[in-house]
Amino acid sequence: MNSLIATDKIKSLAYGKQQLAQLEKSKTPNARLISSGFMRQLRLPYRNSNTLNEGFQYFNENLKKYKLKMILQALQIVTMYWLVFTEQLACLTRQSIT
Repeated sequence: MNSLIATDKIKSLAYGKQQLAQLEKSKTPNARLISSGFMRQLRLPYRNSNTLNEGFQYFNENLKKYKLKMILQALQIVTMYWLVFTEQLACLTRQSIT
C-alpha cells in the first residue's frame, strides 16, 4: 500500500477499502490487527490528496460502526484519525476565511 500511496492516492484508497472489507469477513485471529494497520495507512492518501472531506466522512462512518460493535482497538484508531481530520478541516476553514 505504501508504494500506491506514493504513486496513486485514489487507487490506494480503493485498495485499502477493499482489503478492509475482506478482513471484516475474515475469521483469522490476526484480522483485527491487520485491519488496524490498513486503517492507519488509509489516513495518508486522504490527507495528502484533495479528498479530505471524503476522508472525514469515511472515518466518521467507521467511528459509528465500531461504536456499535464495540471493537475497542478499531474504535481508538478511528477516533484518533477522525479528530485529526476534524482539526485539519477546521484549519482549512480558518485559512479560507482570512
